[in-house]
Amino acid sequence: MYLELAYVMDYPLIPLALLVLYTTGLRSRVNFFWLVVLSATYVCFALTLFIRASPPRILPGYKKFQIPPTPVRRLNRGILDHASIQAITCPSAHVASSLAAALVLLGVQPWVGLIFLWVALSIGIGTIVGGYHYVADVLLAAAVALLIFAASLCMYR
Repeated sequence: MYLELAYVMDYPLIPLALLVLYTTGLRSRVNFFWLVVLSATYVCFALTLFIRASPPRILPGYKKFQIPPTPVRRLNRGILDHASIQAITCPSAHVASSLAAALVLLGVQPWVGLIFLWVALSIGIGTIVGGYHYVADVLLAAAVALLIFAASLCMYR
């Protein structure tokens, strides 16, 4: 259930990261935040045009991880079954955006950044265990987030 909760946490994670920046007096870092998070997310969306894939959870015979039907699992599946195009972003936009946000926060609020990093890593694991993405999607998303973050740091210096 924890990993399913982590997966659904991606939706409020970005607004929460912004809230951290505003409430800790770091409004000056918001432009950098958006540069990193949106760039990482949009790269994933753009690559999806060239890497078309179905999520593992909808493939016939997919039974890699037997996850009990908890209320959070039903919520995730309901969102994806009714509000999804039944394809995945490759690399995973969930993972890239959450990791990008965590990296920005690590640089300005380390303790809060560590919490966000934990959640981002949990989202990555949850996407695999839940059958929402493949391992390659998660690893590529982490690479995209790290590269975008590093390039953005170079641009801002």
